[in-house]
Amino acid sequence: MRSCLSKSIIRHGLWRRRTSVSTVAVVLLAAAVAADIIGACFSKIAGQSQRLPEPGQQQPGPAAAAPAAEAWLRAARRTAEARPDSAEHWQAAWESTEAWWLRPVAYLVTAFVCFGAILQRPRRMILSLGARQFNPPDVAGDASIGTEEGKLEKEAKAAKARRALQRIELPFYATGASWSDYPHTGIVVSGNLRQGALDNWDESKAKLQACLEESLGQSVVIHLLQRDNIKELARIQQFELLVTDEKIITPAGDALMFAAASLVAAVACTEALGSSTAFQSLGSVVPLGGVAPLTPLLCLVMMSEVARSAVAHLNGAVLGPRIFLPSPQFGLLGAFAAPETACSARSTAIAVALAGPLALAVASAGLFIFGDTIAADPNSIFSLNHSALSAACWPMAFLPSHCSSITFAGAQGLLMASLALLPQSPDGKVAWGCLLGRDAAKQLAEAASYTYPILALISMAFFGPGYMALPFTWALLLVNATPSTPPPPLEEASEPSPTTSALTALVLLASAVAVLPLPLNQLLASS
Repeated sequence: MRSCLSKSIIRHGLWRRRTSVSTVAVVLLAAAVAADIIGACFSKIAGQSQRLPEPGQQQPGPAAAAPAAEAWLRAARRTAEARPDSAEHWQAAWESTEAWWLRPVAYLVTAFVCFGAILQRPRRMILSLGARQFNPPDVAGDASIGTEEGKLEKEAKAAKARRALQRIELPFYATGASWSDYPHTGIVVSGNLRQGALDNWDESKAKLQACLEESLGQSVVIHLLQRDNIKELARIQQFELLVTDEKIITPAGDALMFAAASLVAAVACTEALGSSTAFQSLGSVVPLGGVAPLTPLLCLVMMSEVARSAVAHLNGAVLGPRIFLPSPQFGLLGAFAAPETACSARSTAIAVALAGPLALAVASAGLFIFGDTIAADPNSIFSLNHSALSAACWPMAFLPSHCSSITFAGAQGLLMASLALLPQSPDGKVAWGCLLGRDAAKQLAEAASYTYPILALISMAFFGPGYMALPFTWALLLVNATPSTPPPPLEEASEPSPTTSALTALVLLASAVAVLPLPLNQLLASS
C-alpha cells in the first residue's frame, strides 16, 4: 500500500515537473517571438527616415492614400520623432482603417510600439530638458535640420561670423569658422587673440559681441574656449570662440511632467523594497517585511538640490528640471540636474557641479554618525540584507546587521553622493572636464562607463552574485535619464586655483574608490 502510494506521488511529482518545464519553455518561446516582432516594429520606427521629396515634387499630405498599416506606422514614427503634425497622421490612420473594431486595437498596439521606439532612443525624452538649439532665423525649426538647405544656411551663418571678425581693430582676428555641435551647438570661430585682449576680457567680449550681432542679426553669447588638444598640452595655450544664441528660459511642460513621474517612480521603488519579491531577486538591500527610510532620504535629496540651486543662482547659472533616479536595490538614488545656461568660468562650473553632491555627503555623514542619537523611536531599528548590501557597495559591509533607519539613510546618502561624482555621471563629467579638459574628460567618462560594469562582472564571477546589480542599474539610469550636456563656461582663460583643483581631484577620486564593485572590505578585513 505504501509502495503504491509512494509510486503515485513520485509519478505525480514528475508529471508536475514536466508540465512546469514545458510551460516555462512555451512562455520563453512566446516571449522570444514577441520580442522579435516588437523589435522589428521598433526598428521600423526608430531606424526609418522620412524620405524627402524630389526637387519640384510636392510633399504628400498626412491623408494621402496608403495602406492602413503604413498609416499607423507613419503616425507612430512622427510621434517618436516629435513632429508637430503627428496628430493629423493619427487621425488619418484612424480614418483609413475601415473595420470599426480594429481601430482601437490598432491604436493601442501602435501606441505601445511608439513608446518602445522612444525608449530605444531615450534622448527623445530628454530633448525638452536641454538648451534650445541655435538655429538661423531663416530656417524653420526642426523640420529643416539635416536638410541641404539647413546645412547651407548654417554654412552661410558661419561665413558671416568669420567675415565680421576679420577686422584689424578687433581684439580677436578670425581665420576660420564652422558650424559645430561639440562642445555645444553653435559657430566655432578659430583665430588669434590680440595682445592684451585677455587683460580686460569683458570689454573685448562686448566689442566682439556687437560685431557678431550686427552681422548675424540676432542676439548671441560668446564663449572663449581653450583649444582642447591632448597632444599639444605642452605648447602655448590657444583659444577659439564659440558663438551660440542667447538662452531664453521657458518652462517646459513635458520636462516638468517627466520630473514628477521620475519622483513618483523613485518613491514607489523605495516603498516596495521590502514587499516586492522581484526587487528581492534584483538585490534589494531591505529584506522582506522591512521598510526603507523614505522620509530621511527625501529630505537629504531635497537639501542637496536646494544647495545646488543656491550655488547656481549665486554664480548666475540656471538649472534645468530635476530627474529623480529610482533603483530596485536602494529605492531613491539621487537626482540629475544640469545647468541650462553657461557658468562664468571653470571655477564656478566646478562649484555648481560639486554643490549638490557635497551638501548631500555632509548631511549624510551627520546622519550616519549621530543616527542612533537622532532616532527617537526605538522601533526604527530594522534588519538589513547584508549580503546584497556588501555586494552593492563595499563600505556598507561594515554596517551592522541591525541599525537605525537614520544611520542607514546617512550611509545611502553617502552612496548617492559618490555615484553622482563618477566620471561618467553628469556632475563628475563636468568637474573632470574643468580639471583635465573636455576631450580628456570625455575619454575618461567613456572608459569608466565600460570599466564599472566590467569590474562588477569580474567580481560576480570570482566572489559570488550581487555585484552586478547596482552597476547595471546605474548604467541604465545614465543611458535613459542623463540630461543634455551643459554649455561650456563663458571663458576658459582663467584656471581654477591649485587648491581648488587638488581638493576637487581628491573628492572625485575618493568617490570613485568608494563605489568600486569589488570586495575591498574582505581585503581590508584579511589584512
